[in-house]
Amino acid sequence: MKDVFIDSVPKLEDSTAKYPAALPKRLHDDGLGRNMTMFLVMKSCLTQLLEGIEHLSFHSIAHRDIKSNNILIDTDTSDGKPRLVISDFGCCLADNENGLKIPYVSSDQTKGGNPSLMAPEIVNAVPSVYGRSILDYSKSDLWAAGSLAYEIFGEENPFYGKNHGRSLNSGTYSISDLPPLPDSVPGIVQDLVYNMLEIDPRKRLTASTAATVLQIYLWNNEYFQFNKETKKSDYKLFILMLTLEVISKKLYNTGENLETDLKLSLLKRMTEKDLNNCVNFYVKNIK
Repeated sequence: MKDVFIDSVPKLEDSTAKYPAALPKRLHDDGLGRNMTMFLVMKSCLTQLLEGIEHLSFHSIAHRDIKSNNILIDTDTSDGKPRLVISDFGCCLADNENGLKIPYVSSDQTKGGNPSLMAPEIVNAVPSVYGRSILDYSKSDLWAAGSLAYEIFGEENPFYGKNHGRSLNSGTYSISDLPPLPDSVPGIVQDLVYNMLEIDPRKRLTASTAATVLQIYLWNNEYFQFNKETKKSDYKLFILMLTLEVISKKLYNTGENLETDLKLSLLKRMTEKDLNNCVNFYVKNIK
């Protein structure tokens, strides 16, 4: 992922004269900018990743190796909007009998791919020959996506970053150990990322609700400005207006359109419970 759209801020000709304050301090003593930047600003990148994980979860599939090397970005699109694809399913779990919760009877069982990005409930699971222990992958990919959010927003992944001291251990860290996200990341999105990285999977949202939270954040400026006083009926009206827009665009527009496809994926899968959980998250966290 890093090779696609995140890189160090370069010192361009006349940059110190034209925009000195935007430069990082390594390039200008009075600069206020960051060392990393997103050359392709993809506000929908994390949303696409979560929609992909939700799709897998709906079909009882756990990828088990969500990391930047397995995230592909297609920039050669007709609408000019980069598309994200999850790749490499060599470590995936697709168990028709047990679903996403499998018996853990021996330490010889494989837990998946990159140990650094294994969710706490997987890393800390202890086998039991009596069948009392399980490996619960229902929210493990969501946790890994939370760690990748740091990379998406131009920071090092706290669980395998190399340049700023030791990495966090997914089996022993606490929420307070997580580094802050950039100030440029909206508060509700920061709260969502921290929720995705909750140690106790019961405290995490589902992938479906997490994707819905981001979808509503992405599109709410078109119709509403949600706040703590926003009623549930307003959210429903927002969804109705979104539905009318998507129907109109699908009827009269041809060719690919990332924004329309994202909205369509939301409308296809969202349930009343999903919307309720999303509203509750906004009420609790929106500033």
